[in-house]
Formats: sequence, C-alpha cells, structure tokens
Amino acid sequence: MNWTTLLCDDRIRSYKKSSSTDLRTEFEKDYHRIIGSASFRRLQDKTQVFPLDRSDFVRTRLTHSLEVSSLAKSLGQNISESIRVNVKDDTFLPEHKAAVCDILQCAGLIHDIGNPPFGHFGETSIQDWFKQNLGRLTFKGQAISDMLKPQMLQDFYHFEGNTQAFRVVTRLHFLVDEHGMNLTKALLGTIIKYPVSSLGIDKKSGNIRTKKMGYFYADKDNFEDVQRSAGTFGMRHPLTFLLEAADDIAYKTADIEDAVKKGCISYERLLQELRGFRPEQQTEDCLVAGGAVWQGRPEGLQPPGPVCGAELGDKRPGADDCRGDGLLYCELRRHHGRQLREGYVRRNRRGASDGRPGGYCLPLCF
Repeated sequence: MNWTTLLCDDRIRSYKKSSSTDLRTEFEKDYHRIIGSASFRRLQDKTQVFPLDRSDFVRTRLTHSLEVSSLAKSLGQNISESIRVNVKDDTFLPEHKAAVCDILQCAGLIHDIGNPPFGHFGETSIQDWFKQNLGRLTFKGQAISDMLKPQMLQDFYHFEGNTQAFRVVTRLHFLVDEHGMNLTKALLGTIIKYPVSSLGIDKKSGNIRTKKMGYFYADKDNFEDVQRSAGTFGMRHPLTFLLEAADDIAYKTADIEDAVKKGCISYERLLQELRGFRPEQQTEDCLVAGGAVWQGRPEGLQPPGPVCGAELGDKRPGADDCRGDGLLYCELRRHHGRQLREGYVRRNRRGASDGRPGGYCLPLCF
C-alpha cells in the first residue's frame, strides 16, 4: 500500500496551476468547488427520513452530509495519528495526515450527491420501473433491451445512488467541460464504495466490495483511470471505510434525535430502550404477531401493542413480520404507519435492499 499513490492529487482533466497567491492544496480546492456547486446545494431539497416537514429541525441530505463530513475528518485525524505513532508506518509522511483529513471532509460532502429522493426506496423504485418497463420500450421498431449491451441492461436494473454520485461529479455537473467538477482522483476513489460493474455484483461473496455496483458502463473509462492512478485496482480505497463509518455514525445518532423531536418516540421510552440494550440479543428482541411477544424487554417496559404492517392495513406478503427490528422501529410504525409505508426509508441493514418500503429503523436494531 503506497500512501503517495493512494493520495493522488491528479485530476481526470489535468489541471495544476501554481500561483504565489493561491496557497491551497489540490484537496482544499476540491472542498471549495463542492461547497460552491449547485449539485451540493440541491441536497437541501432531499430529506433524510421525514419528507415535506414543517419543522426546520429535522435533517435533510444537506445537513446530514455536513455532519458526515465533520465526522469523517475527525476519524481521519485520529487514525492518521495512530498510523504515525502506533503503527509507525514510515511511508505515511507528515503531510499525508492533512491530505487524508481534507479528502475525507470532501468525501463526506458528496457521498449522497447522487441519491434519488427517498434514498434506498427511491433506488428500488427506479430499479423496479426498468425491470417492469424496459422490455416494452422500442426505438424505430426495435426493442431497446435488444440494443443494449449486457452491462447497460444491468446498470438500469441495479441503479444505485453511490454510482450516480460518481457520475454526477465526473460528468453531469457542468463546471467548464464534460469532466464535471474535475475533482482529484484520490477523492473520487474514496467515494467509490463498490469497485465493480453491475456484472460483478455478488451479494453472497462475503466481500462488501461486490455488494452493489460502483460505476455505469458510460463511466468505465473514468473509473479505470481513477483506479490506476490511486493504485486500488478493483479494491476499495482505504479511506472509503472511514467514510462509511462516518456515515453510519451520523445517521444512527441523528435519526434518534429527529425521531424524538418528531414525537415518534418519547424521551422516556428512548431512555428505557437504551438502558435495556443488549447487543447479543438484537436478533431476538422483536415484536411477534402484532406485538404479542417481545423477548428480552427491560423490566417494567411493556410492549406497545399491535404495530406490525398487517395491523396497519398492509395486506402484502410478510406485512405481519417484524423482521427482528426491535421495539423502537415498531413504535414508529405504530405512530406513523401510513407515511412509513408510502415512502420512508428502511434503514435496517438486513432489510435495506429487499425492496419493501416497510419503514424506518432506528440504529438500536442493527
């Protein structure tokens, strides 16, 4: 692992201009390009969980991205110092610490820039639409599906927000030409969570890098350029893991705060749940058959009653299954069943990609 290569400050369209008045590093220039971009500002109109809210308290994708950016930079500072002091990696130079922090700060800002409205539920809706309709579309009498290459087809069927983010910043966001924001390759490599094409998806491999796709067919050249320059060659960039950790920390804590503010759960119930938290029981703590049984509940804490989808009038298969999501998730469904079914994002890792708009899971249930 060569840190100088991993922290490559080259751009897809080469542009380095020395100036006695501009003392910024290339990564600091990335930050200013992002902050001043329309694509970044548009995140203010994408909600994190609660759509069309009257309160200005709850998060949007913009505020969430700012929080992730801050956390990612902090993680970068701590881990960089650990590499120098504890690991004693001689290849990790003093200037690399600042580069790591700047890259992660920028990556946090743009990690959701390609997400559609309603997050993962929006992704699923796009995927389902193409699966159901692409075969019926024609161009000059010929089926479009017959005109596309296998990867092109799978790109439509596996549309993914992170993949779209790479496309937005390298192509769609027009700054001066077709290269989008023309960000540094180290930054681009960091936001590629899944460095495989749609043909390389293998959710059963046990390797997170093949869980989803990382680039569209049209962006293959840019993807390969970034991989070569950063020296990752089909593997995740090490800073990607820190970015993902910052994202998890941000939404897991913020979603609880927003839920309490919205009145989905009370502060008292949250406190009870936290006091009764047992990591080893998280796959067992669930409400079964509408809340009749809740295993492992803290002493004195009563089940909230009928809360599963079937109790809310949901007739779809599996609607009566709490899927081990825990008390707080079921409380949300009990209070906000209709809104949750119609568009909130399932945040539980086990159910995030199952295509069911079942609702919103608090981070005590992972």
